[in-house]
Amino acid sequence: MKTNRSKSTEKDSETTKKTTDSLVVANRPTQTLPTPASTAKLERGFFGKRKLKGDPKAEQIKQIVLDNVNAFPETDARMLHGIFSLSQTTAREIMIPLSEMVALHIATPIEQAKAMVQHSNYQFVPVYEERIDRLTGIVSVMDILYAPQGTNELSPFIRPAYYIPETKLIGELLEELRLATEPVTIIIDEHGSCVGFIGLDDLLEQIVGEIRYSHKRQPLHVEALGNNSWTLDARTPIDIVNTTLTTNIPKDRSDTIGGFVLKLIGRLPEQGEKVTYDTIEYTVDEVFDYGITVIHANKLPSQDSDKESGGWDSVTQKLTGSS
Repeated sequence: MKTNRSKSTEKDSETTKKTTDSLVVANRPTQTLPTPASTAKLERGFFGKRKLKGDPKAEQIKQIVLDNVNAFPETDARMLHGIFSLSQTTAREIMIPLSEMVALHIATPIEQAKAMVQHSNYQFVPVYEERIDRLTGIVSVMDILYAPQGTNELSPFIRPAYYIPETKLIGELLEELRLATEPVTIIIDEHGSCVGFIGLDDLLEQIVGEIRYSHKRQPLHVEALGNNSWTLDARTPIDIVNTTLTTNIPKDRSDTIGGFVLKLIGRLPEQGEKVTYDTIEYTVDEVFDYGITVIHANKLPSQDSDKESGGWDSVTQKLTGSS
């Protein structure tokens, strides 16, 4: 007998699948020609009896829609922008970094796995055997939480992973995931290491905005505290940190502020440890098993800033700990 929770999850997945079917066609490659009927309908909608010259290609239709996007209701206009952005956005830009997720070793006992994933914000979690960046597959959180009594091993629940390069355009990925057995894919970098996850819901959010499912991660949090001080979610992208804090962290060092501070310190820090880069002192406010979750940033006074403005080569570290 299925639980209400598992029924709800299946309903979410079914709804997501149907929604995707209706959106994929809108993002076909631009060399695909629209049908005469669709072109005529578009002409009538935007231009009354005015005719377009020749046989317009999809790229021309796209430009017509974007030029007249203000004629649509706000929600529809936002969705159209989202659809057309798919052909320019890479998987790395929207992926959930692996460092944010709970990863299970293949030998993890079921009861321990239940404790690890019960507060997970995701439907699936990665499974590894030797290295955490060399994943062997994925497992459904629901499968773990509702495993039959007496089940001890994780292996029966492991599903094969679908891998794609981080440079793949999400317009192409959308159709692939629509046809895939599992609505999730693992992102690999140029070295073959696993760096993140993308679910079908993450792709749809690029089109329709945030999908408010209970398993979705919370939005990034950047809070200004006054006196040149901020609290930062460790997942905050470097470009947002640079803009908010008026600093100049190189984006080739890391994608997020948490990853950047982790690299500065060189190991998993303890709560309360501090490190200074350029004009900002970063304090690790919260950590979990294998990453940083919350960081406090404080802009140094001008006399100290001059000393610490040498960039990556002038990092100052204070191993104060939390005590």
